[in-house]
Amino acid sequence: MDDWIKVMQSWGIPADKISEMSGEPIPGSLYYEISTRQERVAKAPEQILYDTHHINETINMYYEDGRLSKFEGKVLSVFINKLQQNKRNLVILD
Repeated sequence: MDDWIKVMQSWGIPADKISEMSGEPIPGSLYYEISTRQERVAKAPEQILYDTHHINETINMYYEDGRLSKFEGKVLSVFINKLQQNKRNLVILD
């Protein structure tokens, strides 16, 4: 079964073509095994840590001028940082 999966995934050869070329029948649980393996390595969905729907989109000034070192702005919100022991260190500026 592992050989079938390796050939299908590495070379992109369909199972019916492998069966035709090798003379062996397609294993009955081949597609189940492939989907089970893919589920094990699938990436977990991204976790949303902060609810920012109430804040208007901000301007990324750095991408407009990477040499900018001074600017004026208003603090729109301060969030606790859930990844750093709940420190209040995430500042959202306009």
